[in-house]
Amino acid sequence: MAIRFINEPNIRRRPSGSFNLKYLKEAPALVLLIYFTAFFGFLFFYITPMEIPFILNSKTSVSTTMVGISLSISILMGSIVAFQYARIRKLISYRDIYAISFFLMAMGYAVISFAEVYAVFLTGLILQGLGTGLLMPNSNLWLVNIAPAGIRGRMIGNLSFFVYMGQFLSPVFFNPIAAVAGPQGGFGILGIFMLIIAALFLFSKTKKSA
Repeated sequence: MAIRFINEPNIRRRPSGSFNLKYLKEAPALVLLIYFTAFFGFLFFYITPMEIPFILNSKTSVSTTMVGISLSISILMGSIVAFQYARIRKLISYRDIYAISFFLMAMGYAVISFAEVYAVFLTGLILQGLGTGLLMPNSNLWLVNIAPAGIRGRMIGNLSFFVYMGQFLSPVFFNPIAAVAGPQGGFGILGIFMLIIAALFLFSKTKKSA
């Protein structure tokens, strides 16, 4: 279907330096903010599918099917809220969306850290999924809107690099925390980290409604 329906655009070679070099000098901090926010967001997110099956097996007597359902519901919630992203973006800024995203993830991880029964774990995963669903579309759209056309593809590629590096380093980051606080306690510590990130976005002095 891709071969049949997706047309290859004509590539027009631009002379070197034809994009706005001034932009790269004025806005690197904002670009790095988006990159590292996506990095940490997916570093935190990937701990859920990595650790939740083991935590559920140790804390509850649910079947492996129910474990799979719990993770699927988290992803489903993310898909639903991502589908509503355009409406949300019309009401609030990119920074506010990041704040809401990390706040929901923090609340989800806090619930998981205290959960003892399956229903409570499920509540935490739903909250976490709702927060994660806002993370990727917000990063993509904000970056696309500020990137010069000449290097937009390169910058989106860099964003993908940071996302996948976050996922790759997730166990490396979490294992020392879990070794000290335990897997569930580790979720609580990460919840505190994400709550701090949410507060920084919400109360930033440089906050803009862009």
